[in-house]
Amino acid sequence: MSGGAPGWESTLPLRIVEQASYLGAKTFLEVWNPDHGVAVTCSFEDMRDCMIAGALWLRGGMSVAKGEYVALLAGNSIAYLAISFGAMSIG
Repeated sequence: MSGGAPGWESTLPLRIVEQASYLGAKTFLEVWNPDHGVAVTCSFEDMRDCMIAGALWLRGGMSVAKGEYVALLAGNSIAYLAISFGAMSIG
């Protein structure tokens, strides 16, 4: 993606957006359960959408602005990653 905001050229959120356009429904992440195997699968598109939703929630619902610190207290999950990437996309 060219023409984006300055500084976005090498960020993880940008790479997720770019890869979602190429890889779409292919697997981005699988959550493994030792007793049952793969418990949850998340595609590149799913992660992109969740990341954007997380960024919108942080900006709109929590009033997080660029340059502010964000602390997350959460278990290791897809939602945790999505909010983390959303925070990174704010800057």
